[in-house]
Amino acid sequence: FRANMFVNMHESVGDDGSGLTLTVYDFGGQDVFHTLHHLFLTKYGVYLVVFSLSTVLENEARSLSNFKFWLSSIQLHAPDAPILIVGTHLGDLKDESRTLVEVEVFLENIVKVG
Repeated sequence: FRANMFVNMHESVGDDGSGLTLTVYDFGGQDVFHTLHHLFLTKYGVYLVVFSLSTVLENEARSLSNFKFWLSSIQLHAPDAPILIVGTHLGDLKDESRTLVEVEVFLENIVKVG
């Protein structure tokens, strides 16, 4: 697996494969996949917008733009689908308590923009 690579994982649950089906598409943020959103973003999905906490704080303007793009795209193609926002790499932050306040402010700005 390489970072920023389109990945499709498909898993069926149950002895006969008739249970829940989980399909994961990792768009990796690459522009080339933007034209495919209408094929994969449906009202039946649950969407994870995953980001690195340290990257958000390094470049808030760009990160806000990226979040706005992804949330708008999901809203356009799957208006009632749930969206989970997941921050990663908490351990990479030098001052977690101060930094988490900054991340909280950033996320509040996303809600205002969205």
